[in-house]
Amino acid sequence: MFELHRKCIGVYIQPQGKVAKLTTTFKNRITDNTGTDEATATQYGNNSPKLRVIVEGSMSDPIRRALPGSGDYYVLATDYDNYAVIYSCSNMASLLHADLVWVLSRERELSPKFRVDIYDAMIKHGLKSDILTLTNQKSCS
Repeated sequence: MFELHRKCIGVYIQPQGKVAKLTTTFKNRITDNTGTDEATATQYGNNSPKLRVIVEGSMSDPIRRALPGSGDYYVLATDYDNYAVIYSCSNMASLLHADLVWVLSRERELSPKFRVDIYDAMIKHGLKSDILTLTNQKSCS
């Protein structure tokens, strides 16, 4: 949900030992202003697809853990060279449930072959591809 007002989204991953620094760059769809978010991702164990992501900031740790973007993420599929499918979910007061899926790629446009691989991975994990929203990547520099 927090990406709806964004376009030209880029995620840059910098491994730093057992953690990785995540920097997300974007443009605001309305104002065209640029911005960045930073977070830290920690893998739960060796070869685990589960990551704990905490948004960085000057707020106290309990508040940062509750910010949109903080939480547990799972790498559902990756070919390590072209794409990764990332999943997270949230439950709000046991009333609302949201499945969240991101497709990260090294290129702004994915080839049809990789899209098929991604959709197959989502189906394998019980997720429908129609929950994906294409991010506007036009006029990005």
